[in-house]
Amino acid sequence: MSTPMMPKDRRSFSHLVNSTYSRLYDDQPLNQRSGTLTILSERLAFLRQAIQKIQQQIEARQKLSEGFKQQLGEEMAGFEQLLSEVKHSWRMGYNPSLDARRNHLEKKLTDLRHELRMNHLNSWRDIVWLERELREILEEYLSLVRILNSSSP
Repeated sequence: MSTPMMPKDRRSFSHLVNSTYSRLYDDQPLNQRSGTLTILSERLAFLRQAIQKIQQQIEARQKLSEGFKQQLGEEMAGFEQLLSEVKHSWRMGYNPSLDARRNHLEKKLTDLRHELRMNHLNSWRDIVWLERELREILEEYLSLVRILNSSSP
């Protein structure tokens, strides 16, 4: 689901990474090379692992954010139900204890909405940072693949 702060093309970015990665996975045979090429091949293997790790971190952060969103949504629904009951029971100014309860529920809802926005913003920041790291690693990976392919017999 796309939200105002999350780019709609997140899936297309992930697809691009996966397709690029799968096309570049054919940097074999690594064990048949020596010297500098072996070092480059080892670096490719390390970068491949880093790419997978970052992709896992992005997915984990998205799942974590969705979990928080669901949990906060459930809490908000409960408070909204309570607030609705209090609002329908008495009008403001007739019962001071219900007025205080109503104010408390409204404050709690406001706090939960703020927490939801902050979670969304922090998730967006984390994912953008991880994607930036992923792009840098992919650039290095592509560069090394080109070097290895140009030096292949």
